Amino acid sequence: MYEKPFQDHWKHNHCWGCGADNDHGLKIKSIMSDDGAICTWMPAPYHKAGPDNVLNGGIIASIFDCHTSCTAIADAYVR
Repeated sequence: MYEKPFQDHWKHNHCWGCGADNDHGLKIKSIMSDDGAICTWMPAPYHKAGPDNVLNGGIIASIFDCHTSCTAIADAYVR
């Protein structure tokens, strides 16, 4: 497994979902493992969609978008 998340390799990454340089963003992190890519992120109570046990759909979309696009870019560098 690799130590540094894909998103932390890019300078001036201000993306709200995964940008290391966005102080108000989600700071989604993805790393490559032997079996593929792993995304880590923990929601806070203010990420809910209304009910306490439901995550906001825009947050879910950002996780998919940032993790999958960053994984594709990282995979292209490996090949």
